[in-house]
Amino acid sequence: MSRVAFFLGTATEIKLTETQQEKIIEICLDWLIRDERVAPKVYAMKTLGHFAQKNPWINEELRNIINKDYAGQSAGYKASAREVLKKLK
Repeated sequence: MSRVAFFLGTATEIKLTETQQEKIIEICLDWLIRDERVAPKVYAMKTLGHFAQKNPWINEELRNIINKDYAGQSAGYKASAREVLKKLK
């Protein structure tokens, strides 16, 4: 599901309504906060990184979540986190 959310959020052919974008952002934040596997967290990070371009409040929230969880996560999570953090700057 997180991969579907990523493709929906980043697709140029699909125009999401404001409500749909808010729901995807909410779900992605939930995936990052909960104890999920790495793949849903990675796609949630990437999706939120994309939405952070339009919604500046996501930028700080995403940074806080990534920095808090960074030390205890896998190498795949850390690599994606570094990539997302670079794009947020």
